[in-house]
Amino acid sequence: MNRPLALVPLVASLAVLVPSALRAQLPAWVSVDSAGRTVTLSLEALPGGPDGVATLNGHQHGDIQLVVPLNWTVMWTWVNRDS
Repeated sequence: MNRPLALVPLVASLAVLVPSALRAQLPAWVSVDSAGRTVTLSLEALPGGPDGVATLNGHQHGDIQLVVPLNWTVMWTWVNRDS
């Protein structure tokens, strides 16, 4: 019965390590606070994308997806540089 208890610290440490490992792969406009369970986005609407369509941080038409863990808080700042 000691084995399940020995796995608890390992699983807990993996839960903390995974977000920090992924942090290096995130765009500069996404920041993660694992301790605070918060994701912060700096969103900027820009004109002049393909076909004259505005982009959001250089992306459009759902070409990027961010997945946030359940029960985390998402905060964002918004700048609109498009008319």
